[in-house]
Amino acid sequence: MNDEMRVRTGFFPVVAADNVTMTQAGSSAVFSGGDVSLEQAGSNLLVAGGGVDVQQGGAMTMAVMGDATVEQGGALLLGARSVEVRQGFVGLALGGRVEISDSQVLLGPAQAVGLGAGFALVLVVLRALFRRG
Repeated sequence: MNDEMRVRTGFFPVVAADNVTMTQAGSSAVFSGGDVSLEQAGSNLLVAGGGVDVQQGGAMTMAVMGDATVEQGGALLLGARSVEVRQGFVGLALGGRVEISDSQVLLGPAQAVGLGAGFALVLVVLRALFRRG
């Protein structure tokens, strides 16, 4: 992998480097062993070994080993060591510390537990049905 990649304006199917900076750009997937910075940029999938800083952008799914900060952006699914979202949107945030302010959340803690319980119930019922047949 390259040490650092700066991507500006345009669409790039896959961006992969140790550290990635995207400005006014889009990508299907971003893979980074280190930090990622998105400014008015987005990706379908973002995987980072370090931290992620998003300003007016986001990703459908973010898997971050470090800390994730999102301001005026969002993610459908965001998992990180710690998550901070300001003036944004998040579907489901998972982290050791999650701080969401002035933002919209699709699934809060209670809804996430309910969704998990619903999936577990469906799996139990399907397992029972397939054991009979």
